[in-house]
Amino acid sequence: MAKKNAIEKEVDKIENQWEDFVSTGLPILRWLVTTGSNQLLSTFIQVQEHMGVTVSDFFLPLYSPLKNPESFALDLAGEINGRMEASRETVEKESNQPFTWIKPDISQCLNANAALAITGQHIIEAFGTGFENLVLVIRPSEISSASEWRDWWQGIAGFTGDKTRWPQRIKLVVFDNQKQAQLNKIAQENKTSMLSMVPPVDLKGAMNQVFSDADDGSPGAAYRKHFVALHHAVEENDLVSVERESVAALAIAGKHQWHELWVAVLLNRASAYLTNQRFDDAINDYRHAQRFAKMGEEAGKPGCDKICMQAYLSEASAWLSQQKLPEATALYQHCAVLAEKIGESFFHMDCWRMASFCQERQKLKTEAWESALNALDAAAAIEPEIRSNSTLPYVGDALMRLAPSAEEMSRTDTLLRSYLGDEWRKLIAQPEKKTESAC
Repeated sequence: MAKKNAIEKEVDKIENQWEDFVSTGLPILRWLVTTGSNQLLSTFIQVQEHMGVTVSDFFLPLYSPLKNPESFALDLAGEINGRMEASRETVEKESNQPFTWIKPDISQCLNANAALAITGQHIIEAFGTGFENLVLVIRPSEISSASEWRDWWQGIAGFTGDKTRWPQRIKLVVFDNQKQAQLNKIAQENKTSMLSMVPPVDLKGAMNQVFSDADDGSPGAAYRKHFVALHHAVEENDLVSVERESVAALAIAGKHQWHELWVAVLLNRASAYLTNQRFDDAINDYRHAQRFAKMGEEAGKPGCDKICMQAYLSEASAWLSQQKLPEATALYQHCAVLAEKIGESFFHMDCWRMASFCQERQKLKTEAWESALNALDAAAAIEPEIRSNSTLPYVGDALMRLAPSAEEMSRTDTLLRSYLGDEWRKLIAQPEKKTESAC
């Protein structure tokens, strides 16, 4: 058997902690995570998703957006049933056995939590001889608000604490940010159903060990070592280490004309400067990054066109964070042109959306309308299945506000319906929701 590397050893620690949790018999594990432990936990769960690779439990990550805490468990049940249906043919083909799972009838359930319990129990009854516990890892793609997230966990914690209603073999897992934990009070009030644990892992130390083991004395190995150290320093907001490691990495990248790697260092360092209110230093790094990316483009280096656009986007976002709207507008417009040139259709649309947003904030209604129209035109190149999960609904919302006439409003609404469906307005998040934006 091959010797395990440092990362694999850290994942083993998570496996051991998981077994400790299972031995308690509690239904919910709240993992208190940092950026580093989050990455390792995600690796552990991806491995376990293949049904008992290293532990005897079946892990099933669920990503349904939390739109309403009262119906969220029902949404999760629907996601589970959909995935089971989708896997029917594959399972039967690989196992040469009939697919014994039958979709449960949850229409008569008294509440959504009961529907989730019945859905999980049907999986256990169909496949339960192949695993010990069904583990539902709750990782919604969107959360309507922090308060509604807490409301749902308060409800499910109480429900799972009743052993007459919640199957013992169904476990729930949630990640809670260690520094900004949302579920502390709920965990305190529900100790009979929820256990909180801190993963006993050290990603930074493991990565350092991996690079030390792989260090062959080459410039590439030295760069990787300094860049990873820089990444960790940015996460920890250790500005002294950020500057030390960035200087070392830049020296290596510059010597070997690794333009894309030079840019990566500058973008990371600039983000640290922004965090520490060193705005001028951040802008200086973004502009240096743009110049080096252009040099890479001219030298024919693949990918430098995309990182050049990213450097401009980063600068635009920095100006926007300072409420410098004219500067941000100009950069978003420039990014839209770059995105179209390199075939990045989503960025092409979203950069025009952000330009419109900045112009509307400046009360430049005509200009904002024109930019929003450009965004709508750009959406034509986006794959249909991606549009509804993009920021296109927000483009539509802006167009409805900015339309200079009822005729224009009707025309754009018709086009939006063709792209997103008649109910496109329902795709717009509520005010508290954090919407994903590439910009």
